Formats: sequence, structure tokens, C-alpha cells
Amino acid sequence: MAGFCLYGCRHDLHGRLVRTRAGTRRNSCRGHRWIERGRANSALSTLLVIGAGLFIRSLAGLNAVYPGFRTDHLLLAQIVLPQNRYPAGANVAFHQRMEQAIAAIPGVASVSPAEVPYLSGELLDTNFLPEGEANDPNRHQTEAYNAVGMHFFETLGIPIVAGRAFGVEDTATSPKVGIINQSLAKARFPNQNPIGRRFSVSVYGGYGDVLTSRSIEIIGVCGDTLYADLSGQPPPQFFIPYVQQTQIRRLTYQIRTGVRPEAIVPALRRVLHTTDPELPLVNVRTQREQIDSDLQDERLFVTLTSVFGMLALVLASVGIYGVMAYSVARRTNEIGIRLALGAIPRQVLAMVLREASWLSAVGVASGVGASFLFSRLAKSMLFGIAPYDPATLWGAALLLLTVALAASWIPARRAAKVQPIEALRRD
Repeated sequence: MAGFCLYGCRHDLHGRLVRTRAGTRRNSCRGHRWIERGRANSALSTLLVIGAGLFIRSLAGLNAVYPGFRTDHLLLAQIVLPQNRYPAGANVAFHQRMEQAIAAIPGVASVSPAEVPYLSGELLDTNFLPEGEANDPNRHQTEAYNAVGMHFFETLGIPIVAGRAFGVEDTATSPKVGIINQSLAKARFPNQNPIGRRFSVSVYGGYGDVLTSRSIEIIGVCGDTLYADLSGQPPPQFFIPYVQQTQIRRLTYQIRTGVRPEAIVPALRRVLHTTDPELPLVNVRTQREQIDSDLQDERLFVTLTSVFGMLALVLASVGIYGVMAYSVARRTNEIGIRLALGAIPRQVLAMVLREASWLSAVGVASGVGASFLFSRLAKSMLFGIAPYDPATLWGAALLLLTVALAASWIPARRAAKVQPIEALRRD
């Protein structure tokens, strides 16, 4: 008799389960829309998180770049001389006095002016013609250059790999001299010793003296450095002494210190005031601050993409939670009957988490696929990392899947705690 009753009860539960599934099918259209929204949300979130990860790693790569010179304990300060007060020749004498006065400041290890400071976004270039080479407008003959002081290479820690650096013998009236970097030596003097070779350059922008048809002797070869910014490769470049440019007006003093660079700024202002009280000291910053300024756009972009990435994670978790909570609420009767037929809560928990994982996996896969479509747009904005970097793609995918499982845990626990008797009563 008891067996007959039990059989009847199980038969009735089976009928209820069939009816519950039928009801589930009747609501499938609504559920399908929720699922599609959840997948789309996961795909968009994955795309945004991948973008944020790529730009964060790109910025980290830029910060880790060694530019070819020492950036620590380096202070930059610019002085611009008015032409009406400092005619040709007087400007060079002023800068030489300032260079000596700054070198005497306690805490200063070395100092050298330069027409353009490195990593400032600026770059000077002009035609570079080795002696015996004809000017060919159809061939690239323009190279980067800078006008610097005789202690420039010592101050920045740039090695002289052949020949010599500028010295006291290189003056406005002495023979014109220049130093080239290794990249320029390889590009314009392949398989040759460039020391002692001569070259000429074009006249530019009113700075007449050294940049004329008079040839310049190469006296040294230095190590390669980056110039305008941290991206790309060190360009071929050459250097000339600023003392051989009597028309030069603007110089940035690069000051190597044995103390905090900011600590010598008051003394630096006093030295300038003593030399010429009417001249301002402008663009005072450390080399690290100069680099941070150069990376300002990249930092802003990383901040924006990171914010969007965080919002995407929040939206993804809310979306997955909503979809799974709706699914559990819609299938409460089915879950209760499964439990009544012998399923254990752990199996129900695993079932819900498995469905959430599948839902998220489809969305994540779509987001990864979309990231490949946008790779061409992102490629030009990245440094040292491919837009389809495997570590970033896997990291974003695992992060989204983890967030999805965490967001679906509460609905899954709720499903596992459904009481069969309550499900039967609702039906």
C-alpha cells in the first residue's frame, strides 16, 4: 500500500515537472531576451576591459623605457634672451657666464645648456650632407640635431664611444665641429670610421653661423638616445656646440644635482637675478616631470579606459546577477520538483553556476572576437604590446568569468535552498 502511494506521488511529481517545463517554454521568449542582453553586456564589458588592460600595459612599457641617458636628479630650466638686449656674440657670453655660475651652486654636480631638452615633444632637424655627397631632393637627407654645451654628454650620462666630447678649445672662432650618434654613423657612414669626416648642413630659421656651407668636422661618436618622446627608436642625430651659434636665443639648462633637484631652484633664481635681474627663469621642472608631461595624454587615456573598464565590470556583474536571479525565480517550481525527485542542493547550485558560466563564456568570446576587429584602431596607440596580446586577452576573460561566477553565486545559493513543498504549493 505504501509503495503504491509512493509510486503515485512520484508519478504526480513527474506530471508537475512536465507542466513546469511547458510553462518554462511558454516564457522562453522573455527569457531569451534576458539571456541575449546578458551576453551582449558581457561582450561589451570584455571589450572595454581588454582595452583598459592594453593601455595600462602600454603606459607601463613607456614608463620602463630607458631613453639612453640618466633621468634621475636632473633639473631643467629655460632662459630666453631678448634680441634687442643681446646681439650676436653677447648672447653666447651671457650663457657661458650663467653656465659657470650655476656650476658653482652647492649641490650641482654638472650643468650644460641645450637648445632643445630631451623628451619635450620638440625636435630640430636640418639637411645633413657628408662631404662629397650631392644634395638629392628625392632622397631623405634630413637628420635631427641639437646645440649643446661642452658638458652635455657628461651631465646626461651619454657615453662617447669614439673620438672626444666638446671642450674649451671649441669656441665661436675655432673650426666648426660636431658629434654624431651611433645611428647616424651607421646610416650615413656605413662600414667607415666617421671621425675626421666632414659634413655640411642647411641654413635654418635665421640661425646663421654654424649652419652654413662651411663644413663641420666630426670629432666624436656618442651613444643613441631618444629625442622628442619615449615612443619609437632613437633617431639619427648630430650635435654642435652652442658657442658656435652666435644667433641662438633660447637655451634650456640641464643641471645634474647631488641633492633633490628642487632644492637648488632658489639659488638658481638668485644666480640669474644677479646676472640679469630682468630675465625670468621659465619652464623649471625635473626631467621626471618632463617625462610625466610627455605622457600626459597617455595617462589621461588610461584613466578614462580604466574608469570605463571598472564600470563595465560593475555592469557585467549586475547584468549576470539580474539574468540568473530572473532565471531562478522563473524556474523555482522546476528546481523544487528536481529536489523532490532526488536532486541534492549541491547539484542545483552547480547547475545554476554552470549556466552562468556558459552565458558569460559566450559573451566573453564575442568580446574577444570584437577586440580583434578593433585591433587596427588600437595598434597605433599602443607601445611595446600587440593589440591581441595573449596575456591581456586571457586576463580579461578570466576576470569577466570570475565576476560572472561571483555575481551568480547569490541566485545559485537561493536556488539550492528552495524547499520542494513550497514549490509544490506554488504549482
